[in-house]
Amino acid sequence: MILVVTNYSFDLGDPVYMTVEKRNIFIKKLRELYGDVEEVKVTEPLAPPLSRKTGERWSADQLAVLFEENLSIKQMATKLGKDPMSITMQLGDTVPKILIWMKEKKGINIIPTKEDIQQYMMESRNK
Repeated sequence: MILVVTNYSFDLGDPVYMTVEKRNIFIKKLRELYGDVEEVKVTEPLAPPLSRKTGERWSADQLAVLFEENLSIKQMATKLGKDPMSITMQLGDTVPKILIWMKEKKGINIIPTKEDIQQYMMESRNK
């Protein structure tokens, strides 16, 4: 289903499973926020199977790309051959951990080098 709100379409990308009651509450809230809401039934295409291996550890080289300036998430994903959501997750979890480690271990707030990232990875695995 796609929800069409005046001048906007909401397609959540993946199916969101909820009870009829929760769905009605969700749509009611959208109506409160945006006014007129129309439900459009659509046939969802089947997603192709993932071709990438999941659960692989990121290398220091890959993590270093996350610190490159002027790269969008889409550009990073293309450069690394990873899904944009994977990039976003690393930016929200691993990158702050590396920056905190840099401040605690080295006493500086700078962009880590590949060698710094390798050292962080070795120390974090040994914990």
